[in-house]
Amino acid sequence: MPKNKARVSRRITGSSLAVALVASGFVAAGSLPATANQTASPIVGDFPASAANGSMNFAINLSPTATVEQFEKAKSLVTEVSGVNLNGYAEIRVFFAQTQSHSFPHDLAKKLADAQIPVDSIGPTRQAPVSDYELTGSRSTQSFNDAASKDREETTERVDVPDPLSEQLWGLKAIGALEAAQVDVIREQVLVGVIDGGVDSDHPEIKPNFDKANSVDCTVNGIPNQQNEAWKSTDSNDAHGTHVAGTIAAANNGTDIDGVAPEAKIASIRVYRGDFANPEHITCAFMWSGLHNFDITNNSYYVDPWEYWLPSEPSQAAGYESVRRAAEWSQQRGVLHIAAAGNSNSDLDNITADNASPNDIDTPLQRTFTAADRPMDIPGMLPGFVSVSAVQLPAGADPTTAQLVRSRFSNYGVNAVTVAAPGSGIISTIPGGRFAALSGTSMASPHAAGVAALLKSVNPTLTNDQITALLQKHAGQLLPRLAEPTDGKEYRGAGLVNALAAVLQDQPKPTIAALEYSTDDGATWLPAGDAVVETTATKVLVRSNVTGPVTSATLSEGATALNTQTADGAFNGAVTVQAELAVTDTETSHALTVAGFGRNNDQRADDDVTATFTLKLKAQQKAAPSNPAQPSNPDQPSTPAQPATPGDTGSVPVPVPGDGGSANKQNGDSGTAAAKPNSGKGTTQLKKAENLAQTGAGTQPVISALAIAAIGLAVLLLVGARRRSESRQ
Repeated sequence: MPKNKARVSRRITGSSLAVALVASGFVAAGSLPATANQTASPIVGDFPASAANGSMNFAINLSPTATVEQFEKAKSLVTEVSGVNLNGYAEIRVFFAQTQSHSFPHDLAKKLADAQIPVDSIGPTRQAPVSDYELTGSRSTQSFNDAASKDREETTERVDVPDPLSEQLWGLKAIGALEAAQVDVIREQVLVGVIDGGVDSDHPEIKPNFDKANSVDCTVNGIPNQQNEAWKSTDSNDAHGTHVAGTIAAANNGTDIDGVAPEAKIASIRVYRGDFANPEHITCAFMWSGLHNFDITNNSYYVDPWEYWLPSEPSQAAGYESVRRAAEWSQQRGVLHIAAAGNSNSDLDNITADNASPNDIDTPLQRTFTAADRPMDIPGMLPGFVSVSAVQLPAGADPTTAQLVRSRFSNYGVNAVTVAAPGSGIISTIPGGRFAALSGTSMASPHAAGVAALLKSVNPTLTNDQITALLQKHAGQLLPRLAEPTDGKEYRGAGLVNALAAVLQDQPKPTIAALEYSTDDGATWLPAGDAVVETTATKVLVRSNVTGPVTSATLSEGATALNTQTADGAFNGAVTVQAELAVTDTETSHALTVAGFGRNNDQRADDDVTATFTLKLKAQQKAAPSNPAQPSNPDQPSTPAQPATPGDTGSVPVPVPGDGGSANKQNGDSGTAAAKPNSGKGTTQLKKAENLAQTGAGTQPVISALAIAAIGLAVLLLVGARRRSESRQ
């Protein structure tokens, strides 16, 4: 039932200005360990005296150590003790049964003990007899309008709005949702379950985003039913679920209103028909969300018939444990649950009394609690849930800048509340294509669910804990927008939910790999380090791989883009940017930048990354050639030697003895001989000498000089000898 107090139903009564009962409770702290209530002796609750003349549903929780075979055996024993099996979930070792036998719970406990099947708890799921439409053997055609006729607590106000526009949605303005819808970012499909009293899937603002295939009715003994659109609510007196759905994901179709996450998908999980949502209905809902891969659920109700459940009390232990297990199992499957904090103006950190439960009988009990009792407002106070308090806009204030205050009905608590959200005078959809303004934490919770859907849509890799952490982090930026309580009723949690931050901050980013280079045209790649790369190649290839949610990547040197690649932004995406750099004799330092661009095109988004690299390149010096002596060509005449000219010996060919050439002939065609290319050993040896002289290595220059001097002396002696000979003749 909605998060209200005594005998509250979810039905909205009246027309133009009426009171509706909407609310829910929840908190993320103070929950029980996963093994709660697993005792050696099972907790067994009696058949309620208030249901003496009717049928009763029971929850049976085996120990988590029970095998699947034991689970099936336990279900088979139900018929031996005058019971009828309803629905069961082997995944969590929970099943439900219906009976008229007052001894059923104790008879079944004995049967299970005799069969050595470990049991955690057995107990009733309500205090009033099972409604006619849930009696086993038939499905009732009773209208949900007639299913509950009890008095309701007036906790939510309703005002019909004939022609609403998004401009009137102060809540969306306050959290930046309208601006967030304009951010150009890739958004993945997200499925949000509205666990409530049904959704009008034909409403023009709901229909575009509604998912019929994943919608279900759990109102009859917690047995899933998708026939005849049983999950649907079309009566304006049962507008609660449709109103919640519109706040989360009313379509951005150019008319009327938008939701916080206008591209999210909505599925209805119906858990009450205007009356009560008992443990078997809620267990069905949580298991359905996990089995069908929901991303998020909104829970604007509390589990009937107890406003505060006592996990160890026999009349409540089994019902509590079945819901706890189902919630935990669905969370392990990736479902994040958002819940309303409740409309009782109570401190959820210090629950001391309850005078409104059980709410399904005429005379509730007057109960008081101590801390040891651990009273639990479920589902909100179950582990891992996000609890949302409600805030309101002061009259005439600007929702984008005004400081908001706690809605007078909202529950509170330093540890109990996760975040705050708009919850008073919230315009949204109601059945029949109409709109109304409602108030309650039931209206605040879907604002938070919508923001969670935005976070999941821009980064579907986020876990439940990561989404919760980001909700709180971003809400903290808007904490100054919430008035500090002066009455000691701390309602703010981490702060005000922040839709704009969800699509701009902490965005998924690409990953840039280290720079690599190749000197063999890409055949092999090496990591580019700090050292200078010396290579005989005239060019070097460089590259970097950019992976993850990348839409484009660029490799640049200075202000010049060398290469750009594009991708589709998939989270398993990858691109490689590659370029060619020239190698010169001079050492050159290349300052390179790789930029990876994410899925968000808004300049304010933080999804782009850059990395800088420095690569130093230099040509490797080749070894000087040895120039071995060339063999002489006997068919080619050698060039006659010329007289040495002082100071020019390096440029004059000097004949070597034995080269067969004449020395400085006075006649003959010396001119012709001079015009031919130099050849022969003499020239070769001279060049070798010159090469050796150029190297300056060891004693080679001295040896070369002495050799040349000796040759010159020999020539002079030869010339002198010839002159003396001629003079004698």
